[in-house]
Amino acid sequence: MTKQITTTERVSDTELVVTRHFDAPPHLVFEAWTTAALMQRWWVP
Repeated sequence: MTKQITTTERVSDTELVVTRHFDAPPHLVFEAWTTAALMQRWWVP
């Protein structure tokens, strides 16, 4: 299992860039970002 790393960078007063690396195929990551129920499972604490 690979260690997942999340980085954040404050670009301006109104912009935040969050970078995460996933050990998953791109189509599954896209689905997680575009399906509301999946987004809630992994993004909301």
